[in-house]
Amino acid sequence: MTPGREKASAAASCEIRPVRTRRDRRVFIRLPWRLYAGSPCWVPPLLVSETARFDPRKNPYFDHAEVALFLARRGGEAVGRIAAHVNHEHNAYWQDEVGFFGFFECVEDSAVAEALFGAAAAWLRARGRTAMRGPMNFSTNEEVGFLVEGFDKLPALMMPYTHRYYLDFAARFGLHKVKDLLAWHIDTEIVDLARYEALADRIRERVGFTLRNVNKKDYAGEIARIKRVYNDAWSRNWGFVPMTDRDFEHFATEIRPLVQPACVQIAEKDGDPIGFCLSLPDINKILVRMNGRLFPTGLFKLLFGMRTLTALRTITLGTRKDFQKRGVESVFLVEIVRRTVAAGYRTSEMGWTLEDNHLINKALEKMGGRLDKRYRIVEVAL
Repeated sequence: MTPGREKASAAASCEIRPVRTRRDRRVFIRLPWRLYAGSPCWVPPLLVSETARFDPRKNPYFDHAEVALFLARRGGEAVGRIAAHVNHEHNAYWQDEVGFFGFFECVEDSAVAEALFGAAAAWLRARGRTAMRGPMNFSTNEEVGFLVEGFDKLPALMMPYTHRYYLDFAARFGLHKVKDLLAWHIDTEIVDLARYEALADRIRERVGFTLRNVNKKDYAGEIARIKRVYNDAWSRNWGFVPMTDRDFEHFATEIRPLVQPACVQIAEKDGDPIGFCLSLPDINKILVRMNGRLFPTGLFKLLFGMRTLTALRTITLGTRKDFQKRGVESVFLVEIVRRTVAAGYRTSEMGWTLEDNHLINKALEKMGGRLDKRYRIVEVAL
């Protein structure tokens, strides 16, 4: 078929309809529970969070985006889903007309996948988009990419798990690779921490900066300081979009219950923030047992399960542009390992990182990091 073009014959095997009712949305949200039934590596999201994610009144992404949700049905039963969305903040920042798809799930049937991709492509084309990129659920600050390597492993917090056959279905539609994202596994027991601590001390002395823990008593103030660093530090990164105040505050509110001050560091020079690093407890092993529900027992599983966790996920690490390539990032990496051990954790997943971010990838590998999972962003011209 012509890439990005909807094929009428594919629709004969299933019916694609937009999500319009609360019942449709409920089916859309709950479909993965059936598609991943029996999979030991799929992590059920919290239903209350997923419901809020698709509510324009609760998710600030809708402030600057247009979103359409589609369900594929066969014989009245849902067999697939996809979201198509236009992120106007992305288009304004990158001066392009790229549209996005996300939340793609379907049974192992290429005709269903083709119809879903076709529906999303048609919706985006009607809104003047010249390419379709994804999966983005919804932005690069959330779950992105199809899993390429690591199908036998539980994903880390806020990372996706997708069926192996999705890559083939995407390729058949004409979606080709544009970027791979890497997740690195650090085992603190094999890192020569003393060796790297001496190096980190020399860098700190040379650059003249200090590290401190985030102050949760001044959470709003800290978020404002971190946001300034974030929107500068990542401004040149592929796929980056500056976060609006509401986007940033929403994300900060969502993660606040998991924030441990010792695992979130801010780098300062003369009292001015120049970088930050965010690590959170990887609660996915607990979420598997909760099966999407906080009540009646899920909340207790979460609270008591936190005591047994052994892994962190380092979500983001960066410095302002005027302090990049001066070794500050390496100091953060050493601090992550040191604080992982001090907080009683044994491992940390670091990522994702861009496949062509050779500086950070080489640093992670040199410290003993192991490439653990790979995710892929794909795209098709419309």
